[in-house]
Amino acid sequence: MAEFVLSEAVDFVEYLIKEQGEFLLEYQSWLAGLEKRRIDDLALIEDLDTLDKKILDRSVDRYTATTSLEKISQDGIIAKIKERYHKHGFVGEEGFDGNIPENKYVWYIDPVCGSGAYGRGDTNFAVNIALTEDGNTVLGAVYLPALKSHNLFIETHKTHSVPTTWRSEDIADEEIRFNFPIEQYGGKDLVNTLGPKKIAFADSANGSIAHSMVQAANGVYGVFVAVTDREEGFYPWDMKGAELIVKAYGGKVRYESDGRVLIASCKEKLADDAHRLLEQNGLYDLIK
Repeated sequence: MAEFVLSEAVDFVEYLIKEQGEFLLEYQSWLAGLEKRRIDDLALIEDLDTLDKKILDRSVDRYTATTSLEKISQDGIIAKIKERYHKHGFVGEEGFDGNIPENKYVWYIDPVCGSGAYGRGDTNFAVNIALTEDGNTVLGAVYLPALKSHNLFIETHKTHSVPTTWRSEDIADEEIRFNFPIEQYGGKDLVNTLGPKKIAFADSANGSIAHSMVQAANGVYGVFVAVTDREEGFYPWDMKGAELIVKAYGGKVRYESDGRVLIASCKEKLADDAHRLLEQNGLYDLIK
């Protein structure tokens, strides 16, 4: 068997994320009651047909359907990668038992990142694929289907991107976007300090963290802050690809409060200043 060459996987991964993204848009439209167009190239199509019937006879709702769709999509993507790289390991949200395979190369698959938003018909969802070599992330790919935008990086080499918007170095001039109800975490003083125009929220609760991280990397807003209630911190399939993309843009990702708070920005200084603001307002203590 020929040695695995990372650069040769780029076109293949780009195909995978775009195919999955276009399928998600098709299926989301169908879930919303619009006309369903035929999907010819989805793996495990029989499982999808079974899911369709359950939705139509109302034996499952849209949220349950999205969970089932994640499993079908994850299995399909893994099957396609295995056809090429059968010695590689795989980690995905569906069926994850907490153990990371010991293979030299491990793929992290999240075919519907932001499934809650997706199930509600929102646009804040993404397709997220990452690859590690000996534990180090060497490929990150995030596709934002609703924006028709994708970012794919190998190691620190940018292979495709949307140009980064110029950002100020001053946190006072920047918008900080949160994916959690900041006031419920005791952040009223922070809201008062920054003012309502400086505080923004992700498109919806349970939206895609990878989506928001890539938007921050591209300079759509200055800083993105996420909080997880999971004691072990964020799930690896949510973070690995998007983190590589932020760093490839020259940005920074910080993990605080024992890994339960994430700060991402296309500017290192903005990430550090946001950390100081959160620390000064006591949010880390409230989250512990």
